[in-house]
Amino acid sequence: MKNIYRAASVTTLIISALVVLFNFWEIGDEIPIHFNASGESDDYGSKSTLWILLAIEIGVFLMIDYFSKRPELANTLVKITDKNKAVIVLDNEPRN
Repeated sequence: MKNIYRAASVTTLIISALVVLFNFWEIGDEIPIHFNASGESDDYGSKSTLWILLAIEIGVFLMIDYFSKRPELANTLVKITDKNKAVIVLDNEPRN
């Protein structure tokens, strides 16, 4: 099951990168970057912000993927050992 989630995440990253790559030159120089409670744009930024958001998306994915494979390195309330790992970590799939 974990491989399905990982494949879906990687697919989403690839699609996001392709959307930015193929549409970057077609959008205006400024894009809306913040919206108020009514859904109206109240702040604008450079279209290069899209690359920053893509980098953040990739960085978050890499961090989650890394710590899901090494839960003992994550900041948890209790120390993760081989004895309690099955209870603390949500899935019981073996780690590489």
